[in-house]
Amino acid sequence: MPVADAGVDTRADANAWHDADCPAPFVYIAAVPDAYQEALAGVAEGPRVSAIVACVDDAGRVLIVKQTAGPFAGAWLLPGGNVERNERLEDAARRELLEETGYRATTLEPVAVYEVLSAPPGRFHFLVHLFRAGAIDGTPRPEAGSELRWAMPREIDAHPNLAVALVDLGLIDRDRAALERDLAKVGIQMRRVL
Repeated sequence: MPVADAGVDTRADANAWHDADCPAPFVYIAAVPDAYQEALAGVAEGPRVSAIVACVDDAGRVLIVKQTAGPFAGAWLLPGGNVERNERLEDAARRELLEETGYRATTLEPVAVYEVLSAPPGRFHFLVHLFRAGAIDGTPRPEAGSELRWAMPREIDAHPNLAVALVDLGLIDRDRAALERDLAKVGIQMRRVL
């Protein structure tokens, strides 16, 4: 299958193909350098799928964790992370909750699905599944290098993507246009897809 030229000189390349109606030359993927092929493969895979869990106690407090890695390192967010290959969404949500907090959820209810992209594009692209946990048990234990805390939603100085989740959970009220502006300020596009 041909792909658009990425600066590869195809004039003398036997694998080159050119469409007279298209000004850009094309090359067959087998002729493209390995680094470019790897970049294309990453794009072709689509967004990384992740699962996050909202735990709300009887006092109305929400469980948040300080992120240790990734594009949101240092931010206080809901516990969660990437879904592993061949792992069910709920299983990933339960695993991440346990790894990041020491808690186990008895039930998980789907709340929303978001597409989260870096702005400008290219740094990250996630499809985030938000669950709300029922009763939880366990001993609070943050993962290495992290912290966890229970906080009243209205008292959290929420990272914009946490604020979106808290709004969709009905835990805070925020103007959607203001949320969009806050997301843009930190280089994030976030839209609810379900």
